[in-house]
Amino acid sequence: DCLATLARLSRLRGYCKPIVLDASVSAGLHATDARHPMAEAFSGTDYVPNNVRLGLANATVYHQAPAERSHEQFERCMVLTGPNMGGKSSYIRMTALIAIMVQTGSFAPASSVTLSPFDGLFCRMGASDAIGKGMSTLMMELAETSKIMEKATERSLIILDELGRGTATHDGTAIASATLGHMIRSVGGTILFVTHFPALA
Repeated sequence: DCLATLARLSRLRGYCKPIVLDASVSAGLHATDARHPMAEAFSGTDYVPNNVRLGLANATVYHQAPAERSHEQFERCMVLTGPNMGGKSSYIRMTALIAIMVQTGSFAPASSVTLSPFDGLFCRMGASDAIGKGMSTLMMELAETSKIMEKATERSLIILDELGRGTATHDGTAIASATLGHMIRSVGGTILFVTHFPALA
């Protein structure tokens, strides 16, 4: 039922057949005119598609013209900032959903997609606490982020949304900056990092 539904959805919504590369290529995702499958379903023709260019450092990007191929296509970390309700969380959710859909064998909501598989998707989003266990919002954020840093590899897709907001601005900036630096230098991986701290951008 699941596969049949995905096939029907792909046909009705104008999804594309993705190009899936083997593991000899560094993990990454490139998509042109990508769409969030749920947001598009509710907003209809008002949905504005986006491009994604993350990873694939040693791959030929088949859907790009040679003139468009530049060093920018090899970025493996993207820092997103901007006002509330600006689409940051929707963008990173869209990227994660497309990666999951392609790796399950589905067509993707975009005009073209190239992916080299990820070994895992690690996500830290939203604000919650566990006061009954002595865990504040900040402590929950840090515990979840610590687990990501322990488990993620250079082939992982890592999504961190507004890390450090559960404390003072200077403390939050320090936590977010140190975490992002460690992710880039020591963990590797493909990183989408959403922040309201201007210093990180």
